[in-house]
Amino acid sequence: MANATTLPASKHFTLQELAPGVYAAFVIENMGAFSNGGFVDLGDEVLVIDGFLTPQAARDLRQIAEEVTGHPVRYLVNTHWHGDHVRGNQVYADTSIISTQITRDLIATYLPERLKDMLEQGPAHIQALEAALAEAKDLAERRELENELIHVREVESTLATVEVTLPNVTFEQKMTLHGTRRSAELITFGGGHSPSDVFVYLPDDKIMFMGDLLFVQTQPAFWNANEREWIEILERVEQFDAEQLVPGHGPLGGLADVTATKQYIIDLLDIIQAHIESGGTEEGISDLKLPAAYESWSFGALFHRNLQKLFAQLTQK
Repeated sequence: MANATTLPASKHFTLQELAPGVYAAFVIENMGAFSNGGFVDLGDEVLVIDGFLTPQAARDLRQIAEEVTGHPVRYLVNTHWHGDHVRGNQVYADTSIISTQITRDLIATYLPERLKDMLEQGPAHIQALEAALAEAKDLAERRELENELIHVREVESTLATVEVTLPNVTFEQKMTLHGTRRSAELITFGGGHSPSDVFVYLPDDKIMFMGDLLFVQTQPAFWNANEREWIEILERVEQFDAEQLVPGHGPLGGLADVTATKQYIIDLLDIIQAHIESGGTEEGISDLKLPAAYESWSFGALFHRNLQKLFAQLTQK
């Protein structure tokens, strides 16, 4: 069994021990994990949080979890249905894969077609990136293209081997896994970032694995979010006695980061509402300025994309 000073390494993520037997896996950019995860030693068995974007990243986490704890992985929880949290599920096919019923249905409905599209479009995407890189003169642009190529090639390297693996255990509001060392509470308050979001709460350790309900120092993605419900969920999370919160994206956070994510959503709703009320157009969204509070946050391109999503949502007839 490894100790905290000799944690096994992976090219996909770095491990951080948050409490004895509780580990967060923070992604290494462009190396196939994409979203954070982690694992929890319940005593005689292990719970893993999220299946990453690729099977190779998921495989590394399972192997390391069993090596570090000396116990078998018995549970995987999918916090929501997005591909960067579930494409590695096949690595856990012999375990109990847990989600809400809504998340299970969404994986079954959308993931097969998305994988098919990626397989068909992948080679052309790589060729286009290679051509753009060959033409790029600006150093910053070249660096961005190089990083994107690394990411796409890593994903493409095993994309043909991805098997859609559905959760085999579902719950409605709360499920508690009781171990000999600690208990883990799997909780959903409904849908915010996605139509159904789960977070994992370790009450004795005051630790939460938040999935994509929480982004730390990183702009959250609004793709199929219900922003107002997201705000309500975060307000409920603020009432928990938690000190360390693992986000889906970004570094380790705390309850102050829950408030910051909530405020980001509120601010963007206010910005787009004011834009609409002043007669602003969809084209005019590109002229709207990012609030200074978020200038240092990652995923900078999401600001205008999020506003475009809100504009379409609020102006649809």
